[in-house]
Amino acid sequence: MRVEGTFSAWVFQRHQGLKEVRLERRTLLAHEVRLSVDACGVCGSDRAVVQSRGQDAPVGMVDPVVMGHEISGTVMEVGGEVSQVRVGEGVVVYPFISCSACRACRAGQPNLCMRQHIVGYHRDGGYAEEVVVPAEVLLARPPNRSAAASALLVDAYATPLHALKSVADVQAEESVLVMGGGGLGLAAIQLVPLVANGPVALWTRRESMREMGARFGAAAVFIGHAENVRNTAREVRRWSGGGVDVVLDTEGSESSLYAALQVVRPGGRVCVVGMSPARAVLPLSQMVRLGITVVGSYASTVEECALLLEWSSAGLLDSGLLVGRSVPMGRLAEALTGNSHAVGRMVFQPGGE
Repeated sequence: MRVEGTFSAWVFQRHQGLKEVRLERRTLLAHEVRLSVDACGVCGSDRAVVQSRGQDAPVGMVDPVVMGHEISGTVMEVGGEVSQVRVGEGVVVYPFISCSACRACRAGQPNLCMRQHIVGYHRDGGYAEEVVVPAEVLLARPPNRSAAASALLVDAYATPLHALKSVADVQAEESVLVMGGGGLGLAAIQLVPLVANGPVALWTRRESMREMGARFGAAAVFIGHAENVRNTAREVRRWSGGGVDVVLDTEGSESSLYAALQVVRPGGRVCVVGMSPARAVLPLSQMVRLGITVVGSYASTVEECALLLEWSSAGLLDSGLLVGRSVPMGRLAEALTGNSHAVGRMVFQPGGE
């Protein structure tokens, strides 16, 4: 049965910016599901795309498009071939749709698929009252967790989990320094004990993050500015007994990478997940002499999202700590275009006030 009518959505166009419009519902394909959007995280990547008028967008982003990729919703309607979910069920959306045939997919790295479609960039996403997605990307939402908390698991938590577990390969009791106190950084602090049970610290430029870092589980919080990098790096090396095993850089800038190389131990790893347009000059002789590995990490796998949902359901992970300000339908443009120094992840909730 087709659900008739229209719904509200925020459409982004490179040369016109954001606009709230009414869209016509389309007929579902056999493998698709229509969701009412309960919550959608306001990701920093989306803010960068909107504020750069699409210059920081993933390759091939459609124009116009309804953005928003951290989606938690309720099933409204299912296509004719869909049997794994039913109307009324709460779900989250794994936003990366891979081709399953390219070299990366065959190698078990679907997150690096060069033909992938990302919900919210290559097809309409969750900054709307409704969204249509393939049934294959849906995961059951824990009934004991809020829609907002569950939405953040698919990116804000899944991205650092993939970096820590699958790329940096953090081992038991290794020390980890998280650089950057945004959503990814705070999520990473919570994840380190679950991944490797080692000590974790936060490096941030904001003094106001000291209490929040401790709340999320950081054993130490270091306030590092451009003018005091060397002094702060010495503090980190003292804390870690000569240098940290792994640095997770959620900022991804030249200054953060420079700082990371000052604090990592010989033979340690620096894993970068933050994506800025900046270029970085690396001290090659230092990296070679100390045997430092610098590696990038992108996105996650659906299996990692499923693991996060299991941890959340079992009470091992409280992603609700990261939920910040609720953004109702009429305030989304402000959330995406304004300056944000809010702690935690803003969450779009179309039914909110």
